[in-house]
Amino acid sequence: MSPLDLLNRLPAALADKRFLGVLPVLIAILIAYHGLLVPQSFISSTVRLSEAERWFFSPIETGSPLILYALAAWLTVRRLPKVLDFLGAPTSWVLPGVGCLSALLLLIWARYTSSPGILVFSLSVFLMACGHLLAGHQGRRALLLPAVFLTLLAVPLPPVFVNYLILPLQLWTAYLTTALLNLIGIYAVQSGDLILTQKATFQVIETCSGLRTVQTLLMATFVYAEVFHRSRRRLVLLLLISPIIGLFVNLLRVMSLVLNPEGDHTALHMAQGIFMLIGGVLIISLIDRILESLSPHSSVPIRSSGRFFVKNAEYPLPKSRIFGITTLLVLTSLISSQISPWSKPNQLEFDVHIISQNLGDWKMKKPILIPNPMYLGTTGFSLKTFRGYRRPNGDEIEFFIGKNDRTGKYMSLLSDKTKTLKAGRHIIKQFPSQRSPDGEALSEFVIEESSGSRWLVHHWYEGLESVPMETLRSAAGLDRSPLRRAASATVIRIATPVKRDRPDYKKARERINDFKKALNANLAQHQE
Repeated sequence: MSPLDLLNRLPAALADKRFLGVLPVLIAILIAYHGLLVPQSFISSTVRLSEAERWFFSPIETGSPLILYALAAWLTVRRLPKVLDFLGAPTSWVLPGVGCLSALLLLIWARYTSSPGILVFSLSVFLMACGHLLAGHQGRRALLLPAVFLTLLAVPLPPVFVNYLILPLQLWTAYLTTALLNLIGIYAVQSGDLILTQKATFQVIETCSGLRTVQTLLMATFVYAEVFHRSRRRLVLLLLISPIIGLFVNLLRVMSLVLNPEGDHTALHMAQGIFMLIGGVLIISLIDRILESLSPHSSVPIRSSGRFFVKNAEYPLPKSRIFGITTLLVLTSLISSQISPWSKPNQLEFDVHIISQNLGDWKMKKPILIPNPMYLGTTGFSLKTFRGYRRPNGDEIEFFIGKNDRTGKYMSLLSDKTKTLKAGRHIIKQFPSQRSPDGEALSEFVIEESSGSRWLVHHWYEGLESVPMETLRSAAGLDRSPLRRAASATVIRIATPVKRDRPDYKKARERINDFKKALNANLAQHQE
């Protein structure tokens, strides 16, 4: 159904008694989930051109872009005739009733923990459960696609999961770009996330990793399949293929940046984003044509018919179900509005700045080192310090400690970037794991900088669990509730330079261990 057809039929649809019958439910849904419909990024007064892409898509954001909710609403409206067709169909109350109650409990929890991702997931579950209650199995099937769309694209990815993915994607992009440059006759060398050519040095930052492009193409694939009436099976196949296409077009984007080093990067990024999205959709269309030639898609479309309302319906209007769902939504909204969001209790926090500038015979070099925020990206800290120390005999140490109080919804320090801290560094040698002074797993490895200098590094975390557990806790908002862990998450990194030729790792370890003893003595003094 075209937008013009929809406008032409809207007056008649609004007058249809079956549509008017479910109107209270639609209004109640808008009231209950109003926090998703007016994201802060949309109502902000100004947006700089360099930040415009974040309006369209961002892996981690304070609220999903309005375009996602607009598309989810569009998908839902196109399936509304199917729901009205089967409105009042006999159905069991048990499974959809549990789904509705679970969704509304999630809504209350999302408000309490200030978790937009949980609120989006709650809406997805409620759409399917509500469709089942109102129109039986067919109603749930009709609203399945909008619910899946919201879950896949509008739920912000947990920062732990993003950090786990994004650095490998950056390194992979830098590696392939370097290989392609050498293939076409342009000499280039990769050093971590840096690409070094004879003319310039390029850094593959997080926005060039391809994650955002993959998400945007997933969204475009949903729209493409809907507009061209592709079957559910065809949609699933295209969704599985679209991440590969997204990484490919992102690689072309990075290549064009490297080949045009003197261009206006802000304007170039914007233009590239548009052209790469168009190119990605054209590739999806080409693959769809190939799949069509191999196996014609089913005649059953993934959306409902073009009707907006239904006359002479078979089932009577389910007034009791409509009343029950509307009442439940209104009560949940009232309850959640009376619950104050969780706030962090006042407690004494460890201040990393109490670490002395003089640790035994180790003297802090000035100025204090500053980690590159462009490199750290989504890796976040509530407190951190990065210092260089030196002894009179010339021994040097790089010391970094970062704290995360776990209250930030969109940051995590669990990232391999805390092992290097600077662009262009990469691990060249890994030693067997050890134990930190507090019993935590300690990583020992050697990193090399783009300049060729090398460092022996001791790196460990404190107060953190595995990546899957941290992802689960972040997604569920447990650390923004009474279930939070009181102690902050901590990452500690101590590094010392080693010679490139015939490095003496034994002496380097002794330097690091001497510094640890001085550091522990300083910390023990402040704890007394």
